[in-house]
Amino acid sequence: MPKQFEIHIKLDHLLKQRRMTKRELARKADIRHTLVWEMCHNKTKRLPLDKLAKICSVLEVEIHDIIELVEKKKNAI
Repeated sequence: MPKQFEIHIKLDHLLKQRRMTKRELARKADIRHTLVWEMCHNKTKRLPLDKLAKICSVLEVEIHDIIELVEKKKNAI
């Protein structure tokens, strides 16, 4: 069976490193606070590329600094 992967968003970690709040990022990137919260908690189902670009610009990072591909954990039965 091939490995299965999922996208993990590392935004919460980046914000903690920079001592920036979710609200501050939302304000500086001119995006909804709800989207930032969802991304920080890996709850977002859609990742608008324009919003991701704004976040990268505000935090001065590359996309790969925010998102990563990780192997899905197998559910224990």
